[in-house]
Amino acid sequence: MIGGNIGNQVMVEDGLPFSVKNVALFKYYSRNLIFPFFIKKYMENLAVNLQFSAVGGAQPFVALGTLRNLVMALPPLSEQHRIVAKVDELMALCDQLKARLAAANQLQQKLADGMVERAIMP
Repeated sequence: MIGGNIGNQVMVEDGLPFSVKNVALFKYYSRNLIFPFFIKKYMENLAVNLQFSAVGGAQPFVALGTLRNLVMALPPLSEQHRIVAKVDELMALCDQLKARLAAANQLQQKLADGMVERAIMP
C-alpha cells in the first residue's frame, strides 16, 4: 500500500467479487491445503519485514513485483492450525504481561506520589 506503512492485513470472508484500490490481495486456492488464519498471521509478520524494503520518500511502498516474487514454505494443514493456536496462546500471554506491567507502573506511581507527599508534609 502506498503511504507511511505497509497497510493492514485483513481477511475478507465473502465469496463475492469486489475491487479495492491500493491493495495487494493474496488469495488462497484450496481449503484442504491452507488455513486462512495461518496466512493472515504469516502476512502480519511479513508486513513488518517488508516495511524495511519499502522504497520512496514521503510515501514508501513495496512494489507489486516484489510481492509477486515472494516464496513461502507452506507447512501441512495440521501444523498450520497448531502454529496459529500457539501464536494466539503466546499473544494472550503478552497481553496479560502488558496489563500486569501497566498495573505495576500505576502502583509504583501511587507509591512514589505518597512518599513525596509524606516528605513534603511533616
